[in-house]
Amino acid sequence: MKIGPTLLVAACLLAGGCGKKDKPPPTEAKAKTQAPSANPGVPREPLPPVPVAEANTTKPAPPPPITSSLPLPEQARREMLASYFYNCVNPAKVAGEDLTGDGRQDIGRLDFDAEVRQRFLRHTHALGIGFSQTTVTRKMQSLFVNTNGVHQPALQQEFEAALKDQNLTAADWRRSVHNDLAIRHLNRVHGLTGGFMPARVSRHYYALDRELFDADLVVFAATNFVRQVPDTVPALNAFYQKNAQRYRQPDLLDIVHVPLRFSVLDPSVKTGGTELNREVEEIYKKNKNAYNMPAEEARARIRRELLVQRHPKTGARFNALLKELAAKPVNIARLREVVDAHPELNRLQINGVTAPGASGKLEHVIRTAGQLDPGQLSPQPAVSDDALHLVALVTRKPQPFKKLNKLTEQQYSSVQQDYRGESSLELALKNGRAFAPVLVERVNAGQSFESVCQAAKVWVVPLPRFTLGQADWGTNAPPLPLPVGVVQSTVLPMLDGGETSRLSGFVQVPGGGFVLRLKKRHGTANAPPTEVRKFVNEMRLRGMAAASLDSLYPVTVEPALAALPPGWMVAEWRNLRRALMLRARGKRILSVSGEITKAQQAVNQKETQLAALKRQRKNTDAVTKELNAALQQLYRLRQEKQFYAAEQDALARGPGAVEPVLPPPVDTERTANDALVNTLNTTNVTSTALLEVAASHPGTAAARRAQLVSAANLFHHEKVNLGAVQAQLNRLLNARPNDLIAPAALLGRAVCRDDLGQTVPAKLDYEALISRHPHHLAAVPARLALGVIAMEAGDTALAHARMQEVIQTDPVGYWARFAGLFKRRLPLLKPPR
Repeated sequence: MKIGPTLLVAACLLAGGCGKKDKPPPTEAKAKTQAPSANPGVPREPLPPVPVAEANTTKPAPPPPITSSLPLPEQARREMLASYFYNCVNPAKVAGEDLTGDGRQDIGRLDFDAEVRQRFLRHTHALGIGFSQTTVTRKMQSLFVNTNGVHQPALQQEFEAALKDQNLTAADWRRSVHNDLAIRHLNRVHGLTGGFMPARVSRHYYALDRELFDADLVVFAATNFVRQVPDTVPALNAFYQKNAQRYRQPDLLDIVHVPLRFSVLDPSVKTGGTELNREVEEIYKKNKNAYNMPAEEARARIRRELLVQRHPKTGARFNALLKELAAKPVNIARLREVVDAHPELNRLQINGVTAPGASGKLEHVIRTAGQLDPGQLSPQPAVSDDALHLVALVTRKPQPFKKLNKLTEQQYSSVQQDYRGESSLELALKNGRAFAPVLVERVNAGQSFESVCQAAKVWVVPLPRFTLGQADWGTNAPPLPLPVGVVQSTVLPMLDGGETSRLSGFVQVPGGGFVLRLKKRHGTANAPPTEVRKFVNEMRLRGMAAASLDSLYPVTVEPALAALPPGWMVAEWRNLRRALMLRARGKRILSVSGEITKAQQAVNQKETQLAALKRQRKNTDAVTKELNAALQQLYRLRQEKQFYAAEQDALARGPGAVEPVLPPPVDTERTANDALVNTLNTTNVTSTALLEVAASHPGTAAARRAQLVSAANLFHHEKVNLGAVQAQLNRLLNARPNDLIAPAALLGRAVCRDDLGQTVPAKLDYEALISRHPHHLAAVPARLALGVIAMEAGDTALAHARMQEVIQTDPVGYWARFAGLFKRRLPLLKPPR
């Protein structure tokens, strides 16, 4: 399923933003950035103490209540509106959610994000996460600070007063901030699941990642075939005629444009300078993965967009002129008539341009006009550094195609270079594709690789020794510009099925291609134990990041948008999308069966007509065409019905919404949550300090979470005491074996037993986890561990099955990467007789 622009829930988890209609000055309303935790196993909670600027001594009114009597859907909706307002996001201007990937918006942005927030709030309620008024007040103050981190009460009061204009209350805003804190803490707790990675999995991956290979390349480079290209005028002319469209001269364009100068229509706005350049660079660095274009082109696009945003009066004038001119074909006289009718535009010029031949400064105007038909006005402005240009194309005159002997010396040389380059590349690819099967056949027949290559007079290049895990060649690069990633991706399928294929097929790359011979595998180099332990810990930290952080998808709609929810929530989020899609398409689902019946009747009717015409020996072309159209319609409807049925089945099998089993947190629970979060916010979080929180607040939900975080903290120590971790997790599981943090605790205990060499108890824990919580993220690494155990035991069929389960159930793809690599190295399964 295609995932389009998605939830704005991340907006409520961000610390920056604005809430006012006019942004505060640069020295105000800037949130402080929190330093990372000293202990990588336990992320810190963003609750720093906030200095408060001097204010009057009047006793403040009591804060609004944190709890609400509103139904959960309405509560989530109002909280999302408050988050939107603070982050300056208008949900009405953001695309809704396309739940099926067909380009239609099935649900609005606000409605979808409110549904997602409800799911998060159910989890926070079920875990008993709630904070005191003091903690919420401190967080709210941290959202309105200057660059020195000092709270600005006036800014906060101004924002809260503006909430009324949005039909919101101070209670909505306070509750939104409180629940943002709760969701963030929830994310940290559930993210601990990904950190429990069995050492045996990481060690196997390390061995595969560090295996050493020796290989040779039989290179077919285009540059080696240049001399074989016929360098004759007829051959060159044939190439030139074949590619006439490429070498045709650009049309002669007669363009008129009106530059709407920023200095005339927006004289108070500063148009450029270092500040604009800095902002362009910041936006590009933040979103460069979202731009599928060269860096300079992307920067120019961002610059144009910023200029349009900064000059609203110029944009408004452009839209007004466009509307006035759109009714009739455009020419210079028509433009002058409209401009003369507006005295305030008397300083504008109407310029004519002929392209090609125009100044390079008008490239943006020419590019815009080139997409128009004669007499057409561009609906979008051409943007330069000092103006928005209203562009119209008056006439377009195609240039005659020049004969080869009429080209200039420079043009002729360019065609000749293209001809030689493309012809030599074609020869290289032709020879490489012909040689590859011959090489395989003769080597399999017993001839040596060297003798076959010597007889064919091909270029053989020995590669430096490499591994599948290295990022580049380093200082030992081969004598040709070939990235190591291309070689690695060629070798990987040669290792499928646990056997080594000596020769690859022909691989095409820019400038030619090659055949790779895998000469020797050396196994994994003996690595010091400290390096292996470091690798194991790194894989565990990456797993925790995969479970807790947002997936790295490009964001192109709004900076506040996230592409996916945290990893532990993805499976439930996808099932929510599925349920919403089926609800939105309810009427359509009911009508499909009836449409299929009608379409089948139409097919039957056309088949009857076709048979009758054939008996009468009449022309059947028209009826055949209609029958084909009816069959296609019937096929589409059946496919649609199958899709809905599959989605309904997946919804029934997928994870449902969590039902809160705890009452709203009372004061003792809120105090315990405050203590836990404050401890997590300290510079050096220790397992002992977390256990002290649990001991100080016995019987609370926060105490149980403190125990889980303490065990995770201890587990991520460089010299981990697995027995102590296992004892803490045992206490958790013995007290409440079925609550929401039990899957993470059960996985942690299984991994401890696994790392201690207690394989049988570990297997029992992994299997119990999968059986009790099949949709929980913790079940994914459990399946992976069982797959590796089966792989080590030589049970190929079970190992294949477990690895395939990981690939199918991993919602974020982190553990599926391991499973995919392991599965490729397993011996191929023999087909059943």
